[in-house]
Amino acid sequence: MRSTASDGWRSTVQPCALTLGRTAIIDLLVEFEPARIPGLLGVAGMEITLSELFAGRKVDLRTAEDLSPYFRQEVLNMAEVQYERA
Repeated sequence: MRSTASDGWRSTVQPCALTLGRTAIIDLLVEFEPARIPGLLGVAGMEITLSELFAGRKVDLRTAEDLSPYFRQEVLNMAEVQYERA
């Protein structure tokens, strides 16, 4: 995927999310560089592009701040970096 809006972000995903059924929503934890935080339309565009890459499954992008404080640390502890811009 090549997009100006996606430059400067990294994604973490739990591997189990990729083994769910065809209708499963794939939640990706993302971290943006402070100077490259996309707006709502930029995030929506990335979600659409990723959805196409995952055979039409709905993809939701979330930052750590989007997560509930009740389970945020657990998710962050389990997260594995899958892509990081060098």
